[in-house]
Amino acid sequence: MLVSIAIEYLRSAKHGEKSFVAFLYCNYQRQTEQNAENLLAAILRQFAEQCTSVPEPVKALYTSRDSKNALPSIEKTSEAISTIIKRQDRVFLIVDALDECSKTTRGTILERIRYLQKHTKARFMATSRPDDGIKRAFEGATQLEIRAQEEDVEKYLANQMDKLSECVKGNASMQQDIKKCIAEVVDGM
Repeated sequence: MLVSIAIEYLRSAKHGEKSFVAFLYCNYQRQTEQNAENLLAAILRQFAEQCTSVPEPVKALYTSRDSKNALPSIEKTSEAISTIIKRQDRVFLIVDALDECSKTTRGTILERIRYLQKHTKARFMATSRPDDGIKRAFEGATQLEIRAQEEDVEKYLANQMDKLSECVKGNASMQQDIKKCIAEVVDGM
């Protein structure tokens, strides 16, 4: 939810004519398909879609591909992203649930994004559950820990109770038990 709000803000805010936003939503259950090649290709696609015409680096990748369905190498995709980014005034990259990527994918994505940050004007934001490896990867960077309070979760759930079945709607005790159990399991997530 937080990332969606941030993306909408960045898309609507006036950051100059050439302000691009790309984002990834990682999902633990899709680790096989959410590899570094596919995630970088998704970033490239999003940036290309924000251009007024198909960027030359994208055309070059298309004409130099080995087969119809093969993705370009990580290096070539990264170069194309970098070339597009360098032409923009401001660029934002957002990754939600970084902890849900495999460690290999996470390492490659972070390496590529760090390169972009160092050589372009790209700004980066990531969300993650607590993870020592990710915490180390972001040492020295601005970090903000956000944890939901149990009472906040219960309030949110109270507003969702009308979506449950009729037998739950009519049973205040059951509603309270549901709210309490979910709030405990969520544990500030």
